[in-house]
Amino acid sequence: ENLVVTLNELNTPPRDLFLFRPNSSRAYIVIGTQFCWAIKSEECENMQPIHPNDKEAPNYTLEFLRIAANEEIHIEVDTLNGPEVVPYPTRIEAYIYDKNNNLHLHEAIEITGSHFVFTAPSKPDSYTFLFKAYYEGNVEGISYHPHGILVTSAN
Repeated sequence: ENLVVTLNELNTPPRDLFLFRPNSSRAYIVIGTQFCWAIKSEECENMQPIHPNDKEAPNYTLEFLRIAANEEIHIEVDTLNGPEVVPYPTRIEAYIYDKNNNLHLHEAIEITGSHFVFTAPSKPDSYTFLFKAYYEGNVEGISYHPHGILVTSAN
């Protein structure tokens, strides 16, 4: 309980995510623009995501990862920076905003560790993704990590 209070009082952000293509030397940092820490993650369920282009959104420049259709998208959790007490996600869901800014689940991945693998959409287009991370354990919670993905034709 004290740890949850401390994280909230200090407004401690979640760990950054690194987004990259397989065999690429470039990783994109995906910060958590919204987050909630609680004793039980259900307490965070009422937090609604804010579209990155919304005027209410945290100040954040949406970058775009360029990737081929159906290629693997890798996400690595930052294990080096930030206080050790900040939890690691146990599950990440990848959502895509449609043209009306409604969210649609693309893929959900559960893991033990710090590496997640998603599949890029099959249709070439520019997508605004929202990665929703869930935390379980001594500290629970939810965080939202937006990032753009530009899907090109398969190689």
